[in-house]
Amino acid sequence: MKRTDQLDILGRKLTVYLPPSYHLSECDYPVIYVQDGGQLITHCQNYIERLFREQLLHEVILVGVHTDRRTYDYTPWPALALNPQFPAFGGQAHSYIDELADQVKPHIDQRYRTLTDAISTGIVGGSLGGLVSMFAAYWRPDIFGCVGMLSPSCWYEGVMNYIEEHSAPSADLKLYVSIGNCEGLYKQNSQQHMFQNVLSACELWQAKGFPAHQLLLEIEDGGTHDLMFMTQYFIKSLQFLFGASDTAYSGTMSCS
Repeated sequence: MKRTDQLDILGRKLTVYLPPSYHLSECDYPVIYVQDGGQLITHCQNYIERLFREQLLHEVILVGVHTDRRTYDYTPWPALALNPQFPAFGGQAHSYIDELADQVKPHIDQRYRTLTDAISTGIVGGSLGGLVSMFAAYWRPDIFGCVGMLSPSCWYEGVMNYIEEHSAPSADLKLYVSIGNCEGLYKQNSQQHMFQNVLSACELWQAKGFPAHQLLLEIEDGGTHDLMFMTQYFIKSLQFLFGASDTAYSGTMSCS
């Protein structure tokens, strides 16, 4: 039975992955929006379905959100490129996050059986996708209550200043962060600060009062900025944010 849909919502392409029980039940499901077209999903889909079937992870709907301009959609404000051979960063993250919240999510909620509250709605991404997910926690906590940041690009110009100058994200959120301690190690530009900036961001959130039990930081010893690690921690982010069938997830599965 088909469990993957390809959609186009106002020009935004989506790949929707439905859990194994979707067509066999009347349940409503949590939804997680995954950056970069959901490539993190495709690299571990069989494993995720194994976790679903063994009740080691709540069944969720996964929505891979595609972009052709990630350096625009995923960056919070304009900045010069790290390499002059590449175009500058566009800084359209606020518009992108609002698009997900106000256009994409309502369409998904109308088309599929979903749990619509914030604690049942996640957003996850890696690298710049992790950065834009972090800003969703700041800018739209009314919509995205579970946030996964995999190797988030906290090296980006002005990000640490923003974190220092603003309150921590809402204490109602759940935040998952992963980083490798060798990320940026051999870079000569601002990316060399990636690991330390991620650690500092988590420390600042907690110093500003974000609940320790609502934040999980996982560090990969020897980990580099590669998809192989982000995929591994994508699975762990799902487990922390939504948990096994009888643990962790604080939302309520709805079945009629």
